[in-house]
Amino acid sequence: MKEKIALIFLFMTCLCFSQAQDVPQYDIDVVLDTSNDMLHIVEKIQFKNPSATPLTQIQLNDWANAYSSTKSPLALRLVEEYNRSFYLSNKNKRGKTTMESIKAEGESLKWSRPQNKVDLINVTLEQPLAINEVIELELRYAVHLPDAKFTGSGKIDDNNYLLEHFFISLGRFDKGEWKSISHLDLEDVPQRFGNYKVDFEIPKELVIQSNLTAFKSQTLQDKRYVSYSASQQKRTLFFIGTEDIYESFNVGGVILKSNIVSEDLSYNAKLYSLQKISNYLNENIGKYPHGKLIVAQEKYDKRPFYGLTLIPELLKPFPVQFEYELRVLNTLLYDYLTETLDLHPREDFWFLGGLHSYLIIQYVNANYPDKKLFGLLMRQPIALFFLKQYHFVDLDFKDAYREFHEFILRNNLQQPVITNKEDLIKFNEQIGHPSQVGILINYLEKNSAQPLKPFIDQLQEAPLSAAALQEGFKSYFNTEQIEGFSKVFEKRNFIDLKFSDFKREKDSVALTIEEKNNIGLPFTLGWVKNDRLIQEKAFSSNALGEKIKLASLDADYLVINPTEKLAEFNPRNNWKKISGLGNKPFRFRFVKDIEEPQYNQIFYNPRSYFNKYDGLSVGVRLNNKSVKRKPLTVTAEPFYSTYLKTFVGSFGALYNQYNVSSPYYSKSASFFASSYHYDENLRYSLLLGSATLLKRGSQLRNNKKEALRIFGQYVNREQNSNQNENPNYTVGGISYLFSNQGALKHLTYNLKFVASDTFGKLHSTFDFRHLYPSGRQLSFRAFAGAFLWRSNTTSSYFDFALDRPTDYLFEYNYLGRSETTGIYSQQFIPTEGGFKDKFEEAFANQYMLTLNTSIGLLKWIEAYGDVGLLKNKNRASQFKFGSGLRLNIVPDFFELYFPVYNSLGWQIQPNYEEKIRFVIVLEPSTLSQLISRKWF
Repeated sequence: MKEKIALIFLFMTCLCFSQAQDVPQYDIDVVLDTSNDMLHIVEKIQFKNPSATPLTQIQLNDWANAYSSTKSPLALRLVEEYNRSFYLSNKNKRGKTTMESIKAEGESLKWSRPQNKVDLINVTLEQPLAINEVIELELRYAVHLPDAKFTGSGKIDDNNYLLEHFFISLGRFDKGEWKSISHLDLEDVPQRFGNYKVDFEIPKELVIQSNLTAFKSQTLQDKRYVSYSASQQKRTLFFIGTEDIYESFNVGGVILKSNIVSEDLSYNAKLYSLQKISNYLNENIGKYPHGKLIVAQEKYDKRPFYGLTLIPELLKPFPVQFEYELRVLNTLLYDYLTETLDLHPREDFWFLGGLHSYLIIQYVNANYPDKKLFGLLMRQPIALFFLKQYHFVDLDFKDAYREFHEFILRNNLQQPVITNKEDLIKFNEQIGHPSQVGILINYLEKNSAQPLKPFIDQLQEAPLSAAALQEGFKSYFNTEQIEGFSKVFEKRNFIDLKFSDFKREKDSVALTIEEKNNIGLPFTLGWVKNDRLIQEKAFSSNALGEKIKLASLDADYLVINPTEKLAEFNPRNNWKKISGLGNKPFRFRFVKDIEEPQYNQIFYNPRSYFNKYDGLSVGVRLNNKSVKRKPLTVTAEPFYSTYLKTFVGSFGALYNQYNVSSPYYSKSASFFASSYHYDENLRYSLLLGSATLLKRGSQLRNNKKEALRIFGQYVNREQNSNQNENPNYTVGGISYLFSNQGALKHLTYNLKFVASDTFGKLHSTFDFRHLYPSGRQLSFRAFAGAFLWRSNTTSSYFDFALDRPTDYLFEYNYLGRSETTGIYSQQFIPTEGGFKDKFEEAFANQYMLTLNTSIGLLKWIEAYGDVGLLKNKNRASQFKFGSGLRLNIVPDFFELYFPVYNSLGWQIQPNYEEKIRFVIVLEPSTLSQLISRKWF
């Protein structure tokens, strides 16, 4: 009976194949060699020329070979995002494709790989392939499977494999040309729909699961043979392991296999959730076209739903069923949208990613309309006591998308809607960009009264892609009626609605609503009283810039878009106070909160500070910095010195203005004042004003940045009896910084001119580092500085320093800046001369040239060498050198230096511990850069 069913299934599959001759046919025989972690593959590909001209070349995707080189597009992509695991891995863990032959009609064909794209193959045809002519390629090759830690696919551990993108497939052919799509670990599929027949041979003790349908399985001796088929499918996924880790569900005729984590949830509860999700997707997209689906936890972990990851699972903020459904829906949608829409995975990502977010937003609206982002967390008494006053606990779950996109706007890192997926920075690719488009689709749907579903139906019947998809989308939602819509669709412009000319009258208000970038969006106005919306009124885009008069309705606030909220650069100006005093009241909160537009927020949190002279200083930081950046931020940090029993601290203000249409994307002005102690019972106070122009190219994935800064600074130092020079001074200067910092190559160049009434000097620093595949790092740093004029040479306070600058600008966080002996004097800050060895004659008042190098020996151990030439007036120049070992635990943040030999001789002698130097950075905001840099 089983054999008859298998034969019937095979007949139906072949019938489907014959009815879809335009669809490529894949016939693949695979033998898994577990002893060598290899796949031995014999593959036949039938391809029909769909173009209007004969073809002389066929392009194939060989994504398994993306692992073969540390210079492949995949390797470079991982490095761009500060993932160095692949680059530094052993060669035998990377994987590759070994091609034996490519033939057609028994004759070998010439093939090659495009330059810098080792994961593609160009096959040259002996005879041009005529229009509508079919060719069958015969391939024999072996795939050496990579370690799954790189991308999630490959060898997980012994006898456990997750296989995706390890079969060679036809490249994407659109409008008469091959569209090269390299493997970049973006969870997409390069090929179009195809018909598959896959025969697997694996050891009999292993099990195999797939999103393809198995129609035959048998065990002979020590081998298991399983055959699969699929019709008009893109993604092929196979899990092979020692045990079956997937639960099986029949959901509306589709077999769904899942291992999504779901504690305390019964099988029936999961089935209920899966049926609910299936019904929702059938209604909003259409029926899933295949008979089988795999929803894997491994896939979810790579692209989690970040709204669920905001709070540690330990606090259990969400109901189990709700969390399970979002995990499944988030993961399942990647397959569902791939298999139901024939879109380009990169060029059309704006729509695919936006549709993904839109569908989750609508699912939560439909099934959990009152769900809060912080959910069950607020049912815990302790959390309720501490957090009930915070605005973030009032956020609806769907508001996370708006917060994500506004976070990007405040950092001026937004990218045009139609940006190719591979050009998006990581945060935008996974979070910001889909959030932006999902909110936009939802807004257009509501304000145009055009449901999205008919547009999806159109795409399934007559696929559109690239420019045609963009025009079809804009036409469907009548965006030509929205003035300036192209600014947010094709450019980096943001939306910012605001009140202007707001005038309170006895029982009414007169106002004008404007959009900062002249984008003509429809909007609503709502009246809010006692934090509750009491009425809302809709306006067309024609009302922008027009005088509007409304009854006040005894409300507290008038609000722009109180319910259907768009992501805006500054939603704080969407609220206007009607009753009482015109200014918004102040609200004080412990640590950060999200913005609460109806209040002026002040945040406070305990802080501590330490140096030798103030001892441990405790105090508080007061600031207006919410989670998202603001154009104007003000920070005050008053501290009490427990050692000197007096107050110290700082105050700062920064105004930042972004430019979205220029590479000079940030202009800022700042003021800073501080007062601490620089020596025993000696206080310094400084005032600093500066202006900075920051340049960054339009390709945000490129780390190249430039900064031009002008500053002026006044310093007042209390004078002791041994101090002969004037302790007070004013300096000014200008500096230029070029920076291109990557995970493998780090390059910075700094040029700085500083002047006062007694001196003028110019100096530059060049810093370069390179990490080799062996794990060995080479560092090279050069410093050159010269005084242009100098009227006082009796003091070395403003001189260039070989090993420990005096820091007369108070730029560096010295623990004991005036110390010349003891542990505090051993703190090393890599600036000016950059010598790790200490010398008695280490200052120059004429010029100084130094070179610092280091090279890796073992993982964290490097050898360093320093050479330098310093010159003082009326004295001969001096040449010095130093060498030793560097323990590079966390580069730039925690390092130790052990001098070995220098100009003074061997350094390993009594009291050697006094010669060891250290680098330590304790500032949390600086350390956070280690984590965040791969996202931005």
